[in-house]
Amino acid sequence: MDRNTKIIIFFFCLVKLSLHLIADYHSGFQGDELMHIETGNHLAFGYMEFPPLISIVAFIQNSFSSDSVFVHHLFPHLCSILIMIYVAKIVLFLGGKEKAVSLALLAIIIAPGFERSQQLFQPVVFSQLFWTISFYYFLVYCKNLENKNLWLLTIFSIIGFLFKYDSLFFIFGLSSLLFFRKTRNAL
Repeated sequence: MDRNTKIIIFFFCLVKLSLHLIADYHSGFQGDELMHIETGNHLAFGYMEFPPLISIVAFIQNSFSSDSVFVHHLFPHLCSILIMIYVAKIVLFLGGKEKAVSLALLAIIIAPGFERSQQLFQPVVFSQLFWTISFYYFLVYCKNLENKNLWLLTIFSIIGFLFKYDSLFFIFGLSSLLFFRKTRNAL
C-alpha cells in the first residue's frame, strides 16, 4: 500500500469519525441501545434476544461510569473505522487503485443505512465488522490457499456469531459456494 492510499484511507476514516461525533453531539440514545447498555450490568452467556459478546462490550463501556453518549458509542465508532480499513484492504486486494478505494469508502460514508447502524451501540455494527473481516480472509484464502487464512476466517465468523446470530447467513452463503463445481474450480 503506497503513501497516497494510506492518506486517502486516513482522510475518509477521519471524515467518518467526524460525522459520528457530530451526530453524537446532536442526539441521544436510541431505545434498543439502552437495553444493550443495561446488559453490561447483568452479564450472562447470552440472552434470548441476542448473543453474549454485546453484553461484555457493554460491561467494558459501563466500567467508565459515564452516561455520555460518546462513551457508549466508542466501540461502534471503532468498529466503523475498522470496517472502512478492511473495505479498503478488500478493494486493494482485488486490484483497485486509489480511485477505487476512494469510491468504495465514499459509498460507505454516504450510505444512510451504514451511518445510522454504525453509530448506535447495537450488535449490527459488530456484525458488519466481522462479516467484512471474514470476507477479507475468505478472499485471501482463495488466492493463497493457506490454512492460516481459513482459520482466521473461521475465528472471525465465530466471533461475529457471538455478537449477532445473523452470521449464520454469512457462513451458509460461504459454505454454499463450495456446493457448485464451477465455483469450487474458480476459487
